[in-house]
Amino acid sequence: MKTALALGCGCVCPVDREGRAIPEKWESMCAGGVSGVSFAWANNETGALQDAPVLCSSARKHGVPVHLDIVQCAGKIPVDLHGMEVDYASVSAHKFHGPKGIGCLYRRAGAPFSPLLFGGGQEYGLRSGTENVPGIIGFGAAARAALRHLEEDAGRLSRMRDSFESLLRTQVGGVTVHSGGTERIPNTSNLAFDGCTAEALMLLLEPAGLLCSAGSACHTLQPMPSHVLTAMGLSDEAVRSSLRFSLSFMTTQEEVEQAAALVGSAVRKVRGVQSSRTGPVLVYRPEWKG
Repeated sequence: MKTALALGCGCVCPVDREGRAIPEKWESMCAGGVSGVSFAWANNETGALQDAPVLCSSARKHGVPVHLDIVQCAGKIPVDLHGMEVDYASVSAHKFHGPKGIGCLYRRAGAPFSPLLFGGGQEYGLRSGTENVPGIIGFGAAARAALRHLEEDAGRLSRMRDSFESLLRTQVGGVTVHSGGTERIPNTSNLAFDGCTAEALMLLLEPAGLLCSAGSACHTLQPMPSHVLTAMGLSDEAVRSSLRFSLSFMTTQEEVEQAAALVGSAVRKVRGVQSSRTGPVLVYRPEWKG
């Protein structure tokens, strides 16, 4: 998992089996003269949370600027950048049910910033161009709604996620929860199903109305295995048998139970087919069409 990219040298900090940055490797990377680091507080595939305050503090100790990606955290867990050694942080509204196409960049007072767009001088000269006023209003409204119910929703989502994972373990067995041994954001569940391929499961689940993915949404059409799970040290077989599921504050316990039943049924069908074959299993990919 590209937990942290060290700018200026292209270094990537290794992670442990739970997907968390290895502290001594991080320390060594920051001490190596890099020009900046960037990492996601919560991973978008497993939901694993980094110890962001510690990582940021370590970088600041070596005079390394920090960009913190809080896209997956905002609206799901409390986020307070005050007191953290963060120079820049990015947020996207659609991750907490705001409009797509609008986000914001936090910049610590005094942190250097060079605009990419020039002209009208909007946004205090930092980003010229007419502001997306409807998007900004939607962003603010969604943020207020998320903050209003944050603690309640986070607890409920965690319980439903855990219920979903427990139901599947009981129904079909052979289920591994990735990053299950560390703190995660409450809405994300990444599971490996022994004796199945993720692609075969998705072919059964999508027509049934249950959408999931074999990686992050931005890499859905890429046939390569998840770099996140690979970096965590999982075998190729385990990586290719893994699916990511996401919940929202609108999800109900009844829907969780229905989803678990659909996944359990699909797993039993795929295991039945794949265990009866002696040769390789051919799975249709949409990109093969035509």
